[in-house]
Amino acid sequence: MNIVTIKEVKGVVTCADDGTAEHVFNVKNATDKALTVGLHLSTDDPTRAEWLEIDGPAEHKLDVETMTQVAVKIQVPDGSDPGKYSYRLRVFDPDMPGEKYTDGDPVYFEVPDREEKTEVQEINGKQPFKWWIPAAIAAAVIVVGVVVWVAWPSGIKLPDFTQAEWNQTKAEQFLKDNNLVYKTELQQDPNPGSGKEILGQAPAPDTKLKKEDNVILKIAAVKVPQCQGSSFSAALQRISSNGLSFNDQNDLRIVTVSRTDQHEKVLNQTPRQGQLVAKNSAVQLTVGRLPNK
Repeated sequence: MNIVTIKEVKGVVTCADDGTAEHVFNVKNATDKALTVGLHLSTDDPTRAEWLEIDGPAEHKLDVETMTQVAVKIQVPDGSDPGKYSYRLRVFDPDMPGEKYTDGDPVYFEVPDREEKTEVQEINGKQPFKWWIPAAIAAAVIVVGVVVWVAWPSGIKLPDFTQAEWNQTKAEQFLKDNNLVYKTELQQDPNPGSGKEILGQAPAPDTKLKKEDNVILKIAAVKVPQCQGSSFSAALQRISSNGLSFNDQNDLRIVTVSRTDQHEKVLNQTPRQGQLVAKNSAVQLTVGRLPNK
């Protein structure tokens, strides 16, 4: 279900010598009521997702027929392959991210071939060229390079934790085993039905770290749906469709009620409705039941 229109106003952009560029999107409410929308960027290659950043708040409020501009900053690291890259902007309803969203068309940015400029020194015929100076410099560079290569520790190479074979428990155990300091940040998942538990990380995959370096894991999170006041069966369906879990043995509390309208109704829930929690988190329900039922 499309909830907005998305139009990129610049077209294909080319990164500057420092690897920077920017896209600007016009996002307009396409419904007949006010909206609160979230933003998400997607690429074919998770590594390139680290090059992109939404400039501004992660959520916007849009009245009917209202438009806002969303800027995406691009920062391509040195040494990246030249070429043409693409990504999409997704705009979604934070309360129903898997059902109410709009995907923009692919937009493109170009990374030029950044060749190093070599200065050419003209040799004055009246002054002999001192060939031994660059030779000595080259020899010194080689010696220093060998020393650094021998002395520099190999480091701990970070894997790509966003791949399917990694989950939060496995990633945290890897970081502990390698004496790395880590913290987790919740990031709302625009696709709760996916199996991903980790949406991003810093530093990027393949970065080499030494012991006690810091790592951030961006954990896929969802908002807890409204269960209180609904039927027990409806609550279970909402929990499952939002990427959360429920276990009859641990997460269900039955209380005896005298009113028929409270039979098989959810009287309380933990966590509360709207709270942002990690995917696969358990939701605990208190359900009313008539005696002898």
